[in-house]
Amino acid sequence: MRSPPIPLSAYPWQTEHEIRFADVDQLGHVNNGAYGSFMESSRSALMREWGLPPAISIVIVRFEIDYLKEMNWPGHIIAPSGLEQVGRSSLRLRQAVFMDGTCRAEAIAILALFNLATRRAEPIPDDLRDGLARWHLLG
Repeated sequence: MRSPPIPLSAYPWQTEHEIRFADVDQLGHVNNGAYGSFMESSRSALMREWGLPPAISIVIVRFEIDYLKEMNWPGHIIAPSGLEQVGRSSLRLRQAVFMDGTCRAEAIAILALFNLATRRAEPIPDDLRDGLARWHLLG
């Protein structure tokens, strides 16, 4: 059995999103793909805050999601993100979707620094590693 979801207050980064009618499936529930889209938007906005060097990008290596509870339209959600681990060239980012104070989905994104010139993984520079400390999950 999986552990209980991490509380919203533990996440250092949050974005807010309106559920669109286009996010709804034939059953009237928010489509599984929309959950990932909310997380992608949150993750992308967070990565812009990191201030990466111009020749470096971040690629997603793995993304796994647990769907915990359905959502319906209309509605408003919060998509938080927080770092769990920083490795040599990769990051483990926990993400979630909350609606009405309840965690509706949790995900783990494994990200890697990617050198645009060499097309290979790049070690995380010390100054970036230091700057990432503020984005770790709290508690």
